Amino acid sequence: MNGRKIISAEINDGNPNAINVKLDNGVLLMLELTPKLHDPKFAEIQTLHLPRTDGSRVYWTNGASLSLDALMALLTDETGSENNT
Repeated sequence: MNGRKIISAEINDGNPNAINVKLDNGVLLMLELTPKLHDPKFAEIQTLHLPRTDGSRVYWTNGASLSLDALMALLTDETGSENNT
């Protein structure tokens, strides 16, 4: 996604099914992960430690991960429109 990097990822107000992802351009994405919970790895995120980032993806200790493109697709699914951030 245009060379953007993820600079932080954290759960949203104590809800492990929602995350806040901050990009290097200052944009804050607030994403609901409930649609991903059918995947066994994502079903476990409620019991895992906080999400982490390596700059190109958000990941959890069990191997669940979302690339920046996957995060943007999830955001598009939530809003029903495209976000050209």
